[in-house]
Amino acid sequence: MPTTLMHLAREWATLAARLPSPLERRFLREHAELSLDAMAQKLDVSQSAVYRWEAGTRTPQGAALARYVELLERLAMPFTDEDPDEDPTTSEATGAQSDGLAKPSGGALDGASSE
Repeated sequence: MPTTLMHLAREWATLAARLPSPLERRFLREHAELSLDAMAQKLDVSQSAVYRWEAGTRTPQGAALARYVELLERLAMPFTDEDPDEDPTTSEATGAQSDGLAKPSGGALDGASSE
């Protein structure tokens, strides 16, 4: 069982390392013309949670961290070498669900606070 906890801790640390700075988070959201409310809805968190993450006063946790990193990486695609003609917020660009995000799975990381 400790192996599972260690695995989850490493997974969380890996995700946290991929999280852009608070300033970059806000830039990516605004560049994609997403309001705080729209971003919060896509992530299934409160608007105030997104605001605090962008202000750098809080860090997302658990499943919210995974969803946030995934979305921010998609929003950053126009700034990378990956197919810049695709809209990173659409399912056509991601091949995923209509909002391009995986829904909460009820996994072990879901128990952590998202705000």
